Amino acid sequence: MNWFKRLLGWGDAPATARQTLTDAIFDSGACPVCHNEASLLSGPEGGMSVNVMCEVCGTRLNLTSMLKRVEWTHGPQPDIWGGGSATMSPMQDDVELAKRTLEG
Repeated sequence: MNWFKRLLGWGDAPATARQTLTDAIFDSGACPVCHNEASLLSGPEGGMSVNVMCEVCGTRLNLTSMLKRVEWTHGPQPDIWGGGSATMSPMQDDVELAKRTLEG
């Protein structure tokens, strides 16, 4: 498989945990840490990417929809964009698992 196919996630390989988690983020707006659907708030945009934050636990991610790519930026934060507060504090093991899965 060449580097371009690997970059775009194309190929014959079975779906990985990262691909499955990425699909859930893009398809239903599910937070990878607390798993609440449609909880991602859109934030600053730049180039092909947009920053998002979970309104439930405060996890922040950087999404590049053209490449269907997710990058970890921050774990759960107490303050939510727009002046709100996180309503859930996930277990540290869940945070670490999501981070390791996304970072591949």
